[in-house]
Amino acid sequence: MKQLSGFFLLSLLKLYFSSPLIQAQENNNWYFGWNAGISFESGSATALTDGQIYTIEGVATISDIATGDLLFYSDGLTVWNKNHDVMAGGTGLLGHENATHAITIVPNPDFYTGGLNSHLFYLFTNDFKNSSNGFRYSIVDLSANDGNGEVIEKNTLILSQNTERCTAIHSCEAGKIWVMTKVYGNDEFLSIPIISSGIQLPDMVSSFTGSSTNINNDKVGVLKSSPSGDAIAMAFLQSDKVEYYPFDRFSGLISPATYTFSGVDQAYGIEFSPDGNRLYIANFEKDKSIYQYDITSDNPELSQEIIHTTPDYIFGQMQLGPDGKIYLSRGIREDGVIVGVPSLAVINNPNEVGASCNFQEDAFYLAGNYSKVGLPNFVRGIPYPTIEVDLLAPESICADEELILSPSSAYEYDSYLWQDGSTLSTLEVSDAGFYSVTVTAGCSTDSDSVYVDVIPLAYADLGNDTTICSAPLSLGIDHLSTDNYLWSTGDTSPQITVSESGFYQITVSNICGSDEDEIEVMFEEPSPESGILLIPSAFSPNNDGINDFLEISTPSENVFDFLFIAYDRWGNRIFESDDPDFSWDGSYPSNDQSQAAELSVVAYYCTATVKVGCNEEETITQKGNITILR
Repeated sequence: MKQLSGFFLLSLLKLYFSSPLIQAQENNNWYFGWNAGISFESGSATALTDGQIYTIEGVATISDIATGDLLFYSDGLTVWNKNHDVMAGGTGLLGHENATHAITIVPNPDFYTGGLNSHLFYLFTNDFKNSSNGFRYSIVDLSANDGNGEVIEKNTLILSQNTERCTAIHSCEAGKIWVMTKVYGNDEFLSIPIISSGIQLPDMVSSFTGSSTNINNDKVGVLKSSPSGDAIAMAFLQSDKVEYYPFDRFSGLISPATYTFSGVDQAYGIEFSPDGNRLYIANFEKDKSIYQYDITSDNPELSQEIIHTTPDYIFGQMQLGPDGKIYLSRGIREDGVIVGVPSLAVINNPNEVGASCNFQEDAFYLAGNYSKVGLPNFVRGIPYPTIEVDLLAPESICADEELILSPSSAYEYDSYLWQDGSTLSTLEVSDAGFYSVTVTAGCSTDSDSVYVDVIPLAYADLGNDTTICSAPLSLGIDHLSTDNYLWSTGDTSPQITVSESGFYQITVSNICGSDEDEIEVMFEEPSPESGILLIPSAFSPNNDGINDFLEISTPSENVFDFLFIAYDRWGNRIFESDDPDFSWDGSYPSNDQSQAAELSVVAYYCTATVKVGCNEEETITQKGNITILR
């Protein structure tokens, strides 16, 4: 068996990363729109009113991974610290208030392990529609100024021509985060690795996916990762579509689109359900609808469900909250300008299909502040530490029990593979043997096995009632499952010896219960060692009441297959019987009574099978003469 290990922070991470939709507590605070904010510290959304942001689209916030306390936030131009003051050096960033992802905050990977550089954060900014400021990064040192932070490096150029898109995903390689952006003017994506030592621009990975964004407005639209980080969806505002790309968290490569969701007018906002099975797309303005697609269906592009349509609002960005709900920002177009809305729409059950997802229009009010069309951008894909699975199970179960094997850990695993090929999260066990499971969580894999013994139920069987020739007799049972014995005689051994007829009972028990049985034993006397047929040599059928009949003396219960025949002197058969208890009065089967009167001696033949001892038989044959005295 394995034991979960790790220091305190790692234990916290394992606890917080139990669901793919929660990035520990780093996403606990959101600031966006016109001074609007949300806190998820209590487990449910609560409006915040202390935010300093006043912007239209892209924003980002970051909170303490263990406590959920606010660290800092930004609109891509200015950085505010946890006290809502402008951070030292926190002005002059080259993002833009009208950029889809004006700002993306990415912690140094040490942030998730408590490593040396856990105080460093990278701020990636986008300019508006391929304007001159391009795609850049700045660095925040949160340990400066007594934990209030400082922007220590600012506006380092990565791409001079950019779209407004940026997302970040934890790599499958420990201690690495990928930052992705869509290059302007061709079908190239860039994946930029961040490791403990910093941004690795020379190691950027280029992916050509076949998706071109040459049209001016196709620089606009959300780039969003699935919660698990294994896929990316990108909206094309001008081309009225969304493309879905597999993402390799090891290599940083983005594969060509496997699905294209076409006909979504002005596709802009995107979000995945917590389980990653549903994709939600929001029109920016033209159609004003929210669409749902089933990624798991045979043809996701044909699985469209329109879950809401409105004539009133511009739908902006969507963001999955730590509470498992999807929040939608909205605005209103007035005289060509997008103005704020005092509430957010909410998809309450985003894992459910169609109307069951429970969309609500004005679901979350912002305590007097306003949203526009932006919501915070977060790192996706759980940064799992190396997982350890433990199949906690008893060493044995009773034969009438069923054991449910379940991997025990701080994780909720992504996949399971049992030794019998089952992929369920648990396995029902009723037979003895070895059982094993291989689990995956994010990019990590581990296995464990256990042996389960099955204890037979206590079982008492003394056999059928028995009759035996002679004493003594040994009674008993020999079951490995039996621990305790109690006979009606008071004996406590597995076997006893009895020599008297009667009823004998045993009660047996083990940790799985008890059972009892009873047997009747009858002892019988053995028959003589040799069979004896006592045939008289004479009898007198004269009606004087003395020896008037010929009878044979033998225990009839010990005689089988009996035959007695009497012959006259001429060899005629004059009497015959197969009953050992017969009586013959000497009568002669003839009308000639003179012959009967003359009959004084008869010959006989007698044969019989007799019981000898207890279990043997003997055939006896006797011949002779019998005198009849008249």
